[in-house]
Amino acid sequence: PLASKIVNTIQKVQDGTCSMCRNFAEEGLCYMELRTGLKNIMDTGYEAYLQAVMRGIEQGCEGTPLKVAILLSLKRNSSRELAQETLRLIKKYRGKVVGLDVSDDALLPDASNIAEIIEEIHAQGIPVALHLGECKEETEDQQIRELNTFLPSRIGHGVFLCENAKEFILNRRIPIEMCLSSSVYAHMISKVEEHPALQLIKNGYPVAICTDDPLIFRTSHTKESELAMRALNCDIDFIAQLHAQALKFKFTS
Repeated sequence: PLASKIVNTIQKVQDGTCSMCRNFAEEGLCYMELRTGLKNIMDTGYEAYLQAVMRGIEQGCEGTPLKVAILLSLKRNSSRELAQETLRLIKKYRGKVVGLDVSDDALLPDASNIAEIIEEIHAQGIPVALHLGECKEETEDQQIRELNTFLPSRIGHGVFLCENAKEFILNRRIPIEMCLSSSVYAHMISKVEEHPALQLIKNGYPVAICTDDPLIFRTSHTKESELAMRALNCDIDFIAQLHAQALKFKFTS
């Protein structure tokens, strides 16, 4: 990916993280969860990467009210080694790292290497965010298997959910992370108004307005809020209420 070719040193990781935190602080955010997968940059090791992210957060949030926590992300086809190292670092830096994110192409292999660590993830009380319903080709068997395996505390996107997956999620009132711009850019929907989470919001269901990757999708927290406000035909006070509600299902106490 282009981003990994550009951000190819530990210092660039720290600087990029710092810049992103400053941008969100300037938007007036008080809390954010940053999702990132571990990378071994120039053979410095996965832990050095995570430490650079943490230094960037500390630097970028200095002098602001913004608090940033980290979710370590694993792709469905992540290796056994990476899954085990991710678990180790979540446990070692618990507090700064507050959860596990499972993401990437749902048509990749069956996430068996991640499933190997999930029992301990649950035993340690580490919450999981699961990207699901990003692709029309996801099968009912896969969605239900992953929901039962990962027992997620939040669902990323949730655009293409089979009926049984919807029932599983809605009955448990698992919050949805709604990323309007990325859903359009990634061709999940053709226009913002088609996102199914908008109707859930109208029904009083817990939904968080999220940015996904703001650099790749050319967005910001403010822009995503404005898109939601127009799509819902609501006022800024209602959007503020949604943001306040979202703090109730953050992964920190």
